[in-house]
Formats: sequence, C-alpha cells, structure tokens
Amino acid sequence: MLQFDNCQPVHRAMVLAASFAALALIGGTPATERATEVAPLRLCSDPTNLPFSSDDAKMPGIYNEFGADIAKALHRPVAYHFYKSYFGQRTVRETMLAHKCDMMVGLPYVGEFMGWDVIVSQPFGTESYALVTKKGVTFANYAAMNGKRVAVQFESTPQNTIAEHPGITAVTVLKPEAAMAALAAGKVDAAFIWGPNAGWLNHQKYGDKFTIRPVGGLIMSWPVAIGFAQKSRPLLQEVNKVLPGLKADFVKLEAKYGLPTTEPVELPQGAPPVAQAKLIVNVAATTAAAAPAVKDAAPTGAAAPAAKLAGDPSMDPAVIAKGQDIFNGTCAHCHGPNAVQSDWHIDLRLLNHRYGNDMFNVFWTTVHHGRL
Repeated sequence: MLQFDNCQPVHRAMVLAASFAALALIGGTPATERATEVAPLRLCSDPTNLPFSSDDAKMPGIYNEFGADIAKALHRPVAYHFYKSYFGQRTVRETMLAHKCDMMVGLPYVGEFMGWDVIVSQPFGTESYALVTKKGVTFANYAAMNGKRVAVQFESTPQNTIAEHPGITAVTVLKPEAAMAALAAGKVDAAFIWGPNAGWLNHQKYGDKFTIRPVGGLIMSWPVAIGFAQKSRPLLQEVNKVLPGLKADFVKLEAKYGLPTTEPVELPQGAPPVAQAKLIVNVAATTAAAAPAVKDAAPTGAAAPAAKLAGDPSMDPAVIAKGQDIFNGTCAHCHGPNAVQSDWHIDLRLLNHRYGNDMFNVFWTTVHHGRL
C-alpha cells in the first residue's frame, strides 16, 4: 500500500504516475480507463418464447437477435434479463419498469400501451394474425369459409371473429401448435392464428408446406416497436437514430425464423350463406377419425342411460383423451378449455348444483340433441 502522508504534492504526483505505469506493465487497468467502460444494453427477454426469444445461444429468437443488432449499432455489448412472460403487462412492470433491463423488443406501437409509464420507439415491423391453409387453398372472404372447419386459439381475435359467422365451424385450441397439428392431420381446413407462430412452425416443423396469409383489420394487425421506461427517453432517442439503418437486418431475421412478410390483407365479409346455419354441431364430424356411434345412445325424447362405473368404454383413458380433444375443439370457446370456466352460468362443473340428480340426463340430452 502506498503512503502519502509525508510527501509533498509534487512527490505525490510522481508516485501516482509511477504507480499507473507499473499497473500498465503488469496488465492492471487504471481507474480512469475503468470509468470509461461501456455498460451493456440489457434486453428484457422470455427464455422460452420462440420464434421471438429464448435462452438458447444457438437459436436466440428474432427479438433477441435484433436487440443484439441494435446494441452493436450503439457500440455497446448486449446482456439479457430473462423472465417468463405469462402475464403480459405484469411482465413489463416486473422487468423493465423495475429497472432490471433497459428495453423490451416487440411491444405494440400504440401510444396508450400502459399509459405514461412506457414509451415506445418508432415501429420496425408489422405482426398480425394469419390464415393458414394447405398449398393451393385460398379463401377470398369469410363467406367462402362456410361449411369449413377453422382452428382458432382460445380467447383470441380470430375466435371472436369466426363466432360472428355461424356457417363456419370453429375448432378451439389452446396453443398455435395444436392448430397447426390439426391442420396437418386434416382435422381442420384452415388455422386462424398468430402469424409469427404460424410462420415459425411452418418453417421449422412442417417444411413450409402451408400457405400463410396475414390478415389485417381491427385488432388483427399491429406495427411493433421497442418499449422503454419513461426515464429512458435518451436511450429511446439513440435507438430511433439507428433503427432505419437496421431495416435490412430485420428482414433477414424474418426469413431466418420463417415469419410471414407479405402485407396483411383484410378479408371481406362476402355474401351470407344460402342455407340457415345449423344450431347443433356434430362434434364427431370435427375430427378426422370420429369415434364409433354409441349403440345405447338415447333416441330423441328418451331418457339417457344411467352412468356406468365398470366396463363402460367411456372410462377407457384413450376414449377420455379423445373426448377431451373433441371438447376442447368444439366446446371450449364457450365453456373454457378442459371445462375450466369462471363464468358461473356456463360453467359445466356446476351442473350438479343446478340440476341435482338430473344432471346426467340434462347433459346427455343437450349434447346429443341440442338446445335452443
């Protein structure tokens, strides 16, 4: 340790200079140099959300790669703060607004997103829902889909849109992966899901065998931007300066991850169906291989058979799995996936409260014969 107590100011300066020179010779870094080290640009990121982001260095995701391009343009290293984005706006509060990361790539370009707390850059791309079909199959409008089975994701804009067209059979799924699998298996004629997920799955798993048509219109398509906390406005301004020069980089990333790049088109309503839409959907017809008819099914007006606990085919795990698949494909859009529903008047788990011992008969009759 150096002692300065008995040194004159000039002597102190000489000792300090010699000390810095010695540090340089042995590989040390003077404090002045350490002070000029550039802080990394910290990206908020989901570790398991491809094609957008992941913690896999071999396949980091389009948002992580684009964030790294931005950091490079700003002459800064990049770092990632990973957090599972299950909860939408809560994720933003727990990460970026908690100052654990500096920016979040992929927020919607809307001024009112989370109010005053979040500010966004200029948009760098467009993302939208997309209609996915087999090659050579196209639908000019919604009316052209009458009589078709269309997979839609639970609680999505396409689900609400298809519900307004009674001639179309909506097959509800929980994830885009299930919609693409149903299309590949021939269980549906089209899948109406989030375009980036559809493009990624089509590119990564299905060898680009499907046609993906982005759909525009009200809450179907958004420009996407980069989000910052309100206090990070200087960083926002820096990013806005470099974004125009990175347009070609983002286009290359879209191709790498299979995202659809054509401009979204709006689907017109088209002419209404000629025939009146059916009030009852034959759930067996929504699967490629329907289960055999139940021989003891009650005829119209007849009482349902008593439930069986032993020797009943419905207790077979394979039959239960098929029933679950049918339910989630045709009933979940109202009654909730796996019949989990918080709205009491359509919560099937409460049938025994409403109908008591007659619950089984009411359920059987409604499923088999419909209910106005």
